[in-house]
Amino acid sequence: MRANQQVRLDAEAPQKAEELSVTSLATIETGDRATVVAALGDDEICALDEASEVGTCATADLAEAGHAFSATPAGCDAYHVIGFMPDGVSSLEVEASGEEIPVTSNVYDATLSAEDTTLTSQQSSVEVVLPLGEYANMNPAC
Repeated sequence: MRANQQVRLDAEAPQKAEELSVTSLATIETGDRATVVAALGDDEICALDEASEVGTCATADLAEAGHAFSATPAGCDAYHVIGFMPDGVSSLEVEASGEEIPVTSNVYDATLSAEDTTLTSQQSSVEVVLPLGEYANMNPAC
């Protein structure tokens, strides 16, 4: 696994234990959205949404800066996003709509419109721009 790589688990595929040496594992309930499994390795952290089997892995530096996320289609005009936030961030605000997204154990999980989206936090100076508009053209079903 590489930093900020999207990961899709396939139950039929053989597992490669050497890809991530897991030193800690946690299950996080992210509001009413999903259960996320987070794994901490020697030099990276991964989060996986159990329902969609989609997640992201990143170095600690990328995760701490809020630059580690994964986006997957949720219909033709929305994306399911999972990502990391630094310590102390308990919620994010979608700049355009004012919608609040909870952050639990440094992980956020939300369904957002397929347009460039800025997330901000009142608890820190973190501002993350999600290029979801670019992803909108990548869904072959639409």
